[in-house]
This record gives sequence, structure tokens and C-alpha cells, in this order.
Amino acid sequence: MGVKDMALKNIKNTEQKNTEQTVFTKNYAYYYDLFYKDKPYAEECDFVEQLIAKFSNHAGKKTILDVGCGTGRHAMILAQRGHHVTGTDFSADMIALAKKRSADYNLPISFHVMPMQETKLNKQFDIIVGLFHVFGYLTDYQDIEKMLHATKEHMHKDSLLILDFWNGEVVLKDTWPQKVKIFSETVNGLPTRIIRFSFTQLDTTKNIAEVRFQTLVLEKPHTQEILTSEFEETHYMRYFFPEEIKNYLQAQGFEVLHLCPFLDLESGGSAGKLEKAWSGTIVAKLKP
Repeated sequence: MGVKDMALKNIKNTEQKNTEQTVFTKNYAYYYDLFYKDKPYAEECDFVEQLIAKFSNHAGKKTILDVGCGTGRHAMILAQRGHHVTGTDFSADMIALAKKRSADYNLPISFHVMPMQETKLNKQFDIIVGLFHVFGYLTDYQDIEKMLHATKEHMHKDSLLILDFWNGEVVLKDTWPQKVKIFSETVNGLPTRIIRFSFTQLDTTKNIAEVRFQTLVLEKPHTQEILTSEFEETHYMRYFFPEEIKNYLQAQGFEVLHLCPFLDLESGGSAGKLEKAWSGTIVAKLKP
């Protein structure tokens, strides 16, 4: 069966099923770093450090809390650069991978299985980051409020909060309802193709994108490919409009310092730049 036929089959299945949300399960976690192998993690950490240099009151290495840290890629790079990093994620499978990788590199990172809205580490951090749109997994106001309250409990007067988010102004214009990505790798010694379909529907009354991922794993032990695994997940992602996310933070006791496109510090909140950026970034501190 070709990729086009598989896509048609999966579109039909998507229309017929009402799958409950399941996110970052063991199968998805296993292939997560393959799915995002081209993501510029180092450049994104450069950007975080640029924000720190511009808005932090003190020079030097920082204590950093990475909420929704996933498999720990950002956390590891920041630790390698001398920062003291702690990572949290609600997915035990993702945290297990993060712990293994950091141990392999002998990095002293503390990882915890913990939803971001229930963060309780009994310590304060210089910097709290939520990268790769993790803030968008909070799809209702109660969870947003809980997360921001928990975050404040881990900040001192000079701490910074750095979040990136899906920019609603662009999501509404540029969302593709269907995508296919194909990854060719050697997995467990076998030539393998991983085909990931994504189907996106927008609920514009709630500002939520439902993204359904269906993944096929095809191995080639001899001359013919064999479908060895098939799994799916549904991710519900909240997108935010720039003034909206600014108002959320201000209502919860934060002072917003900066709003800009992701990876574009110097643009600031200029309308032309931010309106064209899929991802925005907001930097805040506690109100005096």
C-alpha cells in the first residue's frame, strides 16, 4: 500500500472514530526524538539565553526550571552550558527517556514526573521556561490559572518566566488540515520507515486545535516492508492571541516585559512581525 492509499485509509478512520485524548504514550515517546530530530534545540537555547541576558537583573549561570521538558533536549543543552537545570513533565515515559539520556551524558539534571499546573518542588528558580508550546496543553482557564499560580510559588522577585505559544492570528490563517511526514531510519538494526499522519481541526469557539496523530512503523527485515506497529494520539492544543496571553499573565500577578516572535528577540511586539509568526514568546516577572 502506498503512502497516498494509507492517507486515504487513515482519513476515513479518523472520520469514523471519536478517540479520547491520549498524549505522549510509550510508543509516541519512543519515536519522539526521531519526529523532531531536525528541531533546532541549540538555537532555541541560544534564544532563551538572549532573553535571560536582556531581562535578568543578575549575570552568571542560572537555576532553571523547564516545565513540560519532554525528553530533556533543551534541559540538557542548558545544563551543558553551565546552568543548574530541573525538568518536569506529566509523561512518565518522556521523563524516563530524559533521565536515561542525561545519565548517559553525566549531566546533573533533576527530572520529575509532574504536570505543570501541579508543580511542587519547594524551591525557587531564577528562570522558568515552558518551551515547544507546552503552555498550549492547558486548554481551559482553570488549568491556566493553576499553572500560573504554581509557577509564582517557584519564583523570587528577580525570576523570569519565558513561555512560547501558538499565535492564534496565524493559526487561523495557516493551519493545514492534513499532513504526512516520512522518516527513514535504522531502528534496532533494521531499515525502517515511520509514517506519521496528522489531522487538525480547529474549534474557533474555544481557541483549541485538535491534532490527531496516526503513526505507522514499517520494518524491512528482508526484501519487503512489514507493518510492525500502528498507534495514534490526539493532542488538544490551545492557541492564544498576543493580547490575550498578555492579559492572562497580568491577571495572575505578572508584569509582562516582552512579547515577540519565537527566535526573534529584536522584533518586539511589532504588529507586522508578530502577525506573521506561528509561534510567539512572552517574558514576564512577578509584579512588585
